[in-house]
Amino acid sequence: MDYISGNGTSAPSGSCSSQVRTVVQSKSQCLCAVVGGVTID
Repeated sequence: MDYISGNGTSAPSGSCSSQVRTVVQSKSQCLCAVVGGVTID
């Protein structure tokens, strides 16, 4: 989550990205609850 919140120094790996994509596609409401309140630059 550091990359999403702007605290990361590099993009996540491809395997991480595919896992996040799966969550976005299947459990987007859960993802919104997890990142709620995070300001995205």
